[in-house]
Amino acid sequence: MLMPAAVLIVVILGSIALDFGTVHLRQRELDNIAAAAANDAVGFGVSEADLRSGAGEIVLQPELVETALRDALARRGLDGVELVDFCIDPLSGRGVKVALRLRTQYFMARAIPGASSGITLTSIQSASLESDRYPSGDIDCAVALS
Repeated sequence: MLMPAAVLIVVILGSIALDFGTVHLRQRELDNIAAAAANDAVGFGVSEADLRSGAGEIVLQPELVETALRDALARRGLDGVELVDFCIDPLSGRGVKVALRLRTQYFMARAIPGASSGITLTSIQSASLESDRYPSGDIDCAVALS
């Protein structure tokens, strides 16, 4: 009599572990994609004319940053990733912060009536043009998650 109850408990615990493991994996993938997109945006967000002129401080161009972010997300293999918002550090103009969103589905919880079918994950990552001459700290701008 106790054996069927024990099997049921093991199956339920296994399904919880599978769902949470999947969510954790998707969150790590989203964090990696957000960090890579932020790095790409910093690398490709500098105007070529600014680099060649050699005069003045190198700052990120918003239109180049947005294009680089969208290209970086298109090249990554995770479907459903949405660019929520990005901002460029207003003080230095040398850093970018990116917010991404991903809706992921549970495997086993969908079989339970009334349970949620998935969860929405978010990731905020930043990158900056760092050098000895222009050290950067934290990116001081806010991204909207709505």
